[in-house]
Amino acid sequence: MTVGGNLMDALSGRPCSLPSRAIVAALTPLSWLYVVGLEAYLLPYRIGWRRRHRLPCPVVSVGNLSSGGTGKTGLALTLVRALRSAGVDVCVLSRGYKGAHEGGVGVVSDREHVLLSPAEAGDEAFLLARALPGTPVVVGRDRRQTGDQAWARFRPQIVVLDDGMQYYQLHRDREITLLDANLPFGNGRTLPAGILREPPAHLRRSDWVVLSGMETENGLPNREVTERVKRHLGHSRILRGCYRGVGLRDVVGDERFELAMLAGRRVATICALGNPAQFERQVAHAGADVVHAVRYPDHYAPSEGEIREALDACMAAGAEAAIVSEKDAVKLGSFLRARGDAASANRGLRCPVWVFEAEFALNDMTELMQDLLSLAGCERPCGC
Repeated sequence: MTVGGNLMDALSGRPCSLPSRAIVAALTPLSWLYVVGLEAYLLPYRIGWRRRHRLPCPVVSVGNLSSGGTGKTGLALTLVRALRSAGVDVCVLSRGYKGAHEGGVGVVSDREHVLLSPAEAGDEAFLLARALPGTPVVVGRDRRQTGDQAWARFRPQIVVLDDGMQYYQLHRDREITLLDANLPFGNGRTLPAGILREPPAHLRRSDWVVLSGMETENGLPNREVTERVKRHLGHSRILRGCYRGVGLRDVVGDERFELAMLAGRRVATICALGNPAQFERQVAHAGADVVHAVRYPDHYAPSEGEIREALDACMAAGAEAAIVSEKDAVKLGSFLRARGDAASANRGLRCPVWVFEAEFALNDMTELMQDLLSLAGCERPCGC
């Protein structure tokens, strides 16, 4: 079950059908107009006619050039946890995409409690709040407003901006950009004829570039890919990273299992992610035999009927379990809990649903953490 798969392949630079290539060719003039409009919008900032809003504390942006998933939220989680463990007081700003507070300002969590539901916060922001106890998470499309609210209420030493590369109105002190290590610039075109939100040349404003999507954090990207990325770098430094599976849990009851349970097991995957293939590779790399994959558009919230249809398809393919990402578990778990008794909700389904717990790992965080800790006013890389 896929949505627009062949066209998405064409936009991403993967092999595709002739009709899909024709659609991309027809859309290319619109991409040229998109770039012209973008450059015209950015020009006043570049020449100083418009100034970016500054917060009283340093801001670190974690973002990407493309509209697909590269691991932004996972890297933000990793960085915030590392900063917190070093004693730094952090606040996270997220858009709260498709949440009730996207158009305004919402405090998803303070230093003690998660205050909003997934529907109110948006799936990514809720995931951040639940995964980062003690770290305030504030949502809203206007990051100037959410940043001001975060400072007024929490006075953090540093703010981490999740998916903030294209939010030009807010000044950031460090720009961290993720690229897919396999297809860093998709087909090379911007929206709508490609997946790029900005041309590759804009990569030069990044301080750090993370090549993500490899099987292990120590894996090496294709040399041709690395050279292609380097042509667009300014002062940026390159790191490598990937999601690393750390365990499984029941989507409803939160019972946890060893990741080794996947070894040799026939499973299906269900996800609504920007890069579903990457998630499917992660599950397969953990030893599972992925016999079926259900893909929805990024951030999609399937209905009850669609969930049942997907699980029936998983069973028909011979899957022993359905595996979902942590982001998708936010929506799916809420649906199952709404059915009644949490302990029996998952067992009531013909195909059990497990959450693939993963963390984003970098090949070497030492220099990056030294940089961020210095930015936060810490003198030593081991703490404040």
